[in-house]
Amino acid sequence: MSAVNIAKLGELMAGLHIHALTYHPPAELSLLCFDRVFPFPEPVVLFDDQFATLFPARRRAIYEKAIAWAQDSIDQLKASGEPMRILHGDLHQWNVRNARGILSPIDFEDLMLGWTTQDIATTLYYFDAENFSALRDAFQTGYERRSPWPEKRAGEIDSFIAARGLGLANFILNDPNPAWKDKAGEFIDRVEKRLRGLMKRNHML
Repeated sequence: MSAVNIAKLGELMAGLHIHALTYHPPAELSLLCFDRVFPFPEPVVLFDDQFATLFPARRRAIYEKAIAWAQDSIDQLKASGEPMRILHGDLHQWNVRNARGILSPIDFEDLMLGWTTQDIATTLYYFDAENFSALRDAFQTGYERRSPWPEKRAGEIDSFIAARGLGLANFILNDPNPAWKDKAGEFIDRVEKRLRGLMKRNHML
């Protein structure tokens, strides 16, 4: 997680995005599509009655505002005419091999169609909070070695960082693993704090 390696990670992602511009997948390949806040197939259960105690009114309002924010960013990308392309969908630091200073991506399980700012946001979601600004700057520096930074509207990437948190919260509530269930309340609380921070940074709270 050094600035040097994070810059290399940005460069790696830009290379994948450039490749995706001209790559034509086989017609029979069926991919998820990040054209909604929750692109994965599990049902959206965040506000189901069974989880009502996890979402008192104040917290639910934050989650609902974040959902609307992320969906608005998706709608604006749709309206822009920018074509979707294949994204890695999960290119965080645990899905990259570092061999003698060369980074290589692994784990393409979450390949999906979407926009580059969504892919970037998924990576940034996992950056350490204490060093977030420095790591984000390093990532952008690396990305721009290969390609222009794709964010055209202030807060767009932040809205998709929020979407990642929302998706993970929904995943945990769907997962039957009892270990996840035991941690659900703590995780839902942590995501709320992250959402508040993102929205405050974008003058939404």
